Amino acid sequence: MMKFVVVLAAIVAFVDAAPNSCDTVRCSGGEHCLLQKVYCYAPPCYPVPMCVPKETTCVLPCPLGQSCVLEPVYCKKAPCPPKQSCMEIPQ
Repeated sequence: MMKFVVVLAAIVAFVDAAPNSCDTVRCSGGEHCLLQKVYCYAPPCYPVPMCVPKETTCVLPCPLGQSCVLEPVYCKKAPCPPKQSCMEIPQ
């Protein structure tokens, strides 16, 4: 019984200490890794790394003092292309 408790504690510690990242994900050409928000049954619900198409051009016309940025989109089925939006330019 003691071995089971030690192993279980080690697994819980590893899961809590190691949230997902894109550090080890290799995507094909034309894609890059983004952390996608997921909904889970029991927190913590860490984002999952997924390969999504690269969109390098932000062409949304923005008002003066704002710049077009690409934001990740959280959707039910990947790949989820980023969304263009206008954000304030820091002074």
